[in-house]
Amino acid sequence: MARLPSLSHSLLLTAASFATTALLIYVDVASAVIA
Repeated sequence: MARLPSLSHSLLLTAASFATTALLIYVDVASAVIA
């Protein structure tokens, strides 16, 4: 387990990217609702 498979690595990056995008959208919607 010294090296992660590229598939797991890409899945991790995809999950992180999706989470970041979802967070940005959530903040944008919340700001619109508050304002």
